[in-house]
Amino acid sequence: MKIGFVFFGIIYGLGGRTGSLRDFRHCWPNLKQMLIDPFVEKGHEVKIYFSGYEFDDKEIEKEFYDLIKPHAVVLSSFKNSNPFTAKYSSFNCFEHDDNDVIIFTRSDAHWSRILANENIDLTKFNFLFPEKGWWQTEYKFTCDNLYIWPREMTKNVRSAMKDTYAWPRGEPLVDTHGLMVKLEQYVSSEDIHLISTEEELSDVNSFYTCCRSGLPDRECMHFEVRDRYNKENWKYYI
Repeated sequence: MKIGFVFFGIIYGLGGRTGSLRDFRHCWPNLKQMLIDPFVEKGHEVKIYFSGYEFDDKEIEKEFYDLIKPHAVVLSSFKNSNPFTAKYSSFNCFEHDDNDVIIFTRSDAHWSRILANENIDLTKFNFLFPEKGWWQTEYKFTCDNLYIWPREMTKNVRSAMKDTYAWPRGEPLVDTHGLMVKLEQYVSSEDIHLISTEEELSDVNSFYTCCRSGLPDRECMHFEVRDRYNKENWKYYI
C-alpha cells in the first residue's frame, strides 16, 4: 500500500500562541521512528509531504531538505496566517498523487505510541480520539492533529475541512476540531472510525505531545518535550 504522510505546521521558527521555537531537527527523529518507520516495516511504500511556512534562514532550509528529503513541500507566508493556513494548504502538495492512504498530522509532535500498532481502519476516515470536554456536545469535537483516510475521500475531506473554517467559534480561533460534523455531510457515518474512544486533550495525551511551551505537564507528557522546555519544577496534572 502507498501511504502519504502529510505534515503541517511551523517547520522552523517562532510562532503560535506561546511563541515557542519549532525545530524540525528536534521533532523529526521521533516522527520517523514512531510514525513512518513502523509502516515501512509492515511493507508499505511511503512518501513525505510538508506544508509549512517560508524559511528566513537558507542554511536551515537546506538542512530541512537534506534531512527529510520530502516528496513535495508547500510553503505559505507566515504574515496574516492562522492555525488553518498550513493545514488547508497541504492539499496542494499531495491531492493529485497516487497514494492509497493519507496520514495527516502536525510536524511538531512527539509520539509516545507507535501509530501503526493502533486500531486504524484504512478503508475509513480515522479520527484519533474524542476531544475531552467537547465530545458530548452538538459540535462532536475530536482531536484535530491526526486524520487518516483513503485516497478516494480526499475531495470530500478537503470540502469538509474548508467548511470548518471559523466554525463554531469564529476568528481568531480557527481549527478543525469540528471536522466530524462537517464530514458527515459528505460521507456516511459508517465510513468514519475512531481509533480510540477514550476522551483526551489534543495538546498532551497518551498518543503524543505537541512540542511547545505553556502546556500543562500531565503525566503522559513526552519526556523530550518536558526536557526541551525545562519543566522539572512543574506539577503533574492528570
